Amino acid sequence: LPEPERAEVCAPELAALIGHLLPRPVRATRSGWTLEGLSPAAAEFISQTAEQRLGARCECFESSSATESTARDTKLTLRGREVEAWLDDLGIAGTRPEDRSLPKAVERMPNGLLSLFLRHLCSATGAVRAAGRQRKGACVHFAMPSQVLAEGVAALLLRFGVVARIRRIETE
Repeated sequence: LPEPERAEVCAPELAALIGHLLPRPVRATRSGWTLEGLSPAAAEFISQTAEQRLGARCECFESSSATESTARDTKLTLRGREVEAWLDDLGIAGTRPEDRSLPKAVERMPNGLLSLFLRHLCSATGAVRAAGRQRKGACVHFAMPSQVLAEGVAALLLRFGVVARIRRIETE
């Protein structure tokens, strides 16, 4: 599929930030917008980008039980009106990940920004591995919290000639 005729350009850092935030729970708390279960590297990227691009004030907390073997025990809180307005525009503020769809801003990104968004989305919820013995190439796996979001990502991948298969996996 071709790029949109009227592509919507944003800062590359914001495209990457959307990739990190879209599939994750972002809870409204008294102190701001809180994300939990982040790797230290993801927390650092999100906080630096939110501070530089959205003027956010950020607080990062590592779990007291965090060790090098448990890489996803960092909690991050983002504060600021611009952060709240941006999350609201994207449809992230006040919605559970399982109720989210792909923001229109992402659908309208040119392919260069879209590939950056997808790379960061994969680092947030995905994995890449070699295909099985019978096939050549690689398998890219995204764990999406909603069917609608998974379908949106599959449609975006078509812009790069990638045909996706969506499977629903029940969790307990």
